[in-house]
Amino acid sequence: MEATHKTIGPLPSVDQLIQQTQHLPIPRRLRKRLIQEQLQQWRDQQTLPAKGDISSLVEQGLCRFDQMRLRCVVNATGIVLHTNLGRAPLPLDLNSAIFQSLGYNNLELDLSTGKRGRRGLWVEKALATICQSPSSTVVNNCAAALMLILMAARRDAQSEVILSRGELVQIGGGFRIPEILESAGIRLREVGTTNHTTLEDYRRAIGDHTVMILKVHQSNFAMTGFVASPPLKALADLAREHDCPLVFDLGSGALVDTKEHFDIDREITPAEAIHQGVDLVCFSGDKLMGGPQAGIIAGNTTHINHLKQHPMFRALRIDKVTLGVLEQVAEHHLVSQDDPEHPETPSLPAYGGLSITMEVLEARTQCILESIGGNLNGVEQVDLSGGVGGGTMPTTALPSLGLGITSPDQPADRIADFFRNQPTPIIGHVSQKTFYLNLRTVLPEQDSLLIAALKAWKSHSGH
Repeated sequence: MEATHKTIGPLPSVDQLIQQTQHLPIPRRLRKRLIQEQLQQWRDQQTLPAKGDISSLVEQGLCRFDQMRLRCVVNATGIVLHTNLGRAPLPLDLNSAIFQSLGYNNLELDLSTGKRGRRGLWVEKALATICQSPSSTVVNNCAAALMLILMAARRDAQSEVILSRGELVQIGGGFRIPEILESAGIRLREVGTTNHTTLEDYRRAIGDHTVMILKVHQSNFAMTGFVASPPLKALADLAREHDCPLVFDLGSGALVDTKEHFDIDREITPAEAIHQGVDLVCFSGDKLMGGPQAGIIAGNTTHINHLKQHPMFRALRIDKVTLGVLEQVAEHHLVSQDDPEHPETPSLPAYGGLSITMEVLEARTQCILESIGGNLNGVEQVDLSGGVGGGTMPTTALPSLGLGITSPDQPADRIADFFRNQPTPIIGHVSQKTFYLNLRTVLPEQDSLLIAALKAWKSHSGH
């Protein structure tokens, strides 16, 4: 809250403020804590906000806090795998899996024998089949997967991992590869240059302390011009020659041919990497796989078993709800691949956002406009562009359609506020003086929410 130089005076009692805010859907004990913290902040600063009485300001703060609950929103940003909005949306038919996993279940019970069973065996076999690998396992995200692989590879304080300088990436908010290596107690041996690394660079770097050759997919940035790296198979052959595992952090984890299915940039798949000799691959479950947050590791059985015996594996394992969802998403992929000659696109919402055609977008946009009574003043169909998101394919632009909303009376950020404060928040984007709703990422079943919000805007703005 914005403060002024106004000297603080007497403040209402905590009990009084609790009574005045009892209509809010926040448990009393939590409300009490939040109120106490806010009052103490004002006392410490010896200042009060510029406007509003204390009771109203406290209530506003509590309302903002309650908006932090996890809730459904409409993604009208055009970014398919939007990190702030939960990355890949999950299919609606997951309800059964989620509900089954919430109560008692056979998480670690072998129903055929009545004895203790292995957690996640079904999904491990399914993922290994999808990745065409001997084995697989799962932890809670891809960062955890890489961390586990590094910790399990460490032999002593002299252990080294070889990595091209062009792959010293930062992923997300401060997740830096060199710092991950340092945290795992492993020395980084950089090879090549930022833009050019050869097979000989790797060969010269291999020594007695080498425990791994690591490749990191440049998924969230792109280099062009005079760039080069050795073929993956050649690097795998070199690693095998020196009895040194080759690990590939794929990050995005495309399980289908993205060029063939979506006509966008092509990502190497885990199956292709493994077929070229990579010992272990790791990737995210909630990016191009279209599933929940998870870190999938696939590859050599000996290496996978070694990971599962590491003490950190238990600390990083997934819970029963994630496991249930992941099983269903994996099944979507397997069913779509039943005919290897003519594989289909898995019926996952994220893939719908990537594959939707301009013709379908045009029809939906027109239907929305007709439902609100045709073109409104300040509301019009516009050509837009979206992106894949999730730190993948940064140069890929997805053509799209949607609505642009302007008002002579309100700036675009105020329009954004209006839509964000709908019963189901609608998240678009602002550019210059216009608020945009990109239909590429609006789930078809959410069009009715968009229509209701537009009608509310019509009434609010007086059009």
